[in-house]
Amino acid sequence: MSISGTDASSYVAPVENFMAAGLLGLQASIFLGGSGAWLCKWRFFLPLGLAMKNNYCVELLHFPPDYTIEEDQDYLRANTLIRWGECLIANGAAPSEVDRYQTTIDIYPIGADSGEGSDIDAIVLNNDYTPYTNELLLQWTSSDAGVAKPLVAFGGTVRSWFEDQLGLSNLAVGDSGNVTINSVQIPYTIANRPSYFYNAIDDNLTPQENYPTIQPIMQDDLISSLWQVIMKGDPTIDPVVAYDNAAAYYDTDAGQTKICEQVYIQGFDYDAILAQTECLIPVKYTKSERDEQRNATMARLKKLKIPENFETHRLKAFAKYCKKPHFYLNY
Repeated sequence: MSISGTDASSYVAPVENFMAAGLLGLQASIFLGGSGAWLCKWRFFLPLGLAMKNNYCVELLHFPPDYTIEEDQDYLRANTLIRWGECLIANGAAPSEVDRYQTTIDIYPIGADSGEGSDIDAIVLNNDYTPYTNELLLQWTSSDAGVAKPLVAFGGTVRSWFEDQLGLSNLAVGDSGNVTINSVQIPYTIANRPSYFYNAIDDNLTPQENYPTIQPIMQDDLISSLWQVIMKGDPTIDPVVAYDNAAAYYDTDAGQTKICEQVYIQGFDYDAILAQTECLIPVKYTKSERDEQRNATMARLKKLKIPENFETHRLKAFAKYCKKPHFYLNY
């Protein structure tokens, strides 16, 4: 393998290891493609364009959005990662370093429409891609410092995979700890899928009317992303302590003000000055009130049959259909 550029020699092994892991995913995709259930518009899609060696964290997601394949095959252009990057920046991550927080692994590396998660889940057994996923997890959480890089697991499907494959149970957003993969202890936290915040917005309501519903989600997301920043600053800290510290900050007046501002900036495209004006006296909710709002939101989305990972605030660039089932790979 020939690689050019600064410090090129140090990337030979990571790239070769990445391709070897990709081969495991490709083999699983070929197996599923022969099942007759693989939709013709799906693509096998490796996480391209991400930091492979100098990353700060690893983010575990469900499956990649198809539009990133059609445009430039770059995960970092996915709206999911763009939105999460805004949360990281709000928590003090340098904009120039956000990409290093967002090295992403999908438990199912199948490029598909954001509303097709249930279709993928229906044909993929939990263990089909597990060798691929575990191999990338070990590669991208490893560190020269001898301490594994932190992992964020996003969304309900990933949470279920985490439970089934790694021997955990009853996980919820905010749960943190260490998980062991092949004798390696990896610090983790459980987070909402980034697009969940947008899904919870009711377009028939004003921003102010939407606020009580989406404020708890934004609070969860800012705590989880602050956890990443804390873990990057001190990889040896107990992940539970790191989460508790992040949650404690967002219970302060300053934290509640930041939550309020980010709701209006991210949810309704307010500029910083307008958001600050809106949030001079932010409404603070108790934990029980936030839990009640979360449950109500989940019930509403379930009734509307909106998939957890459906990206409502994006342009659909992928609209290819075929008459006969074919199996396409993007490798």
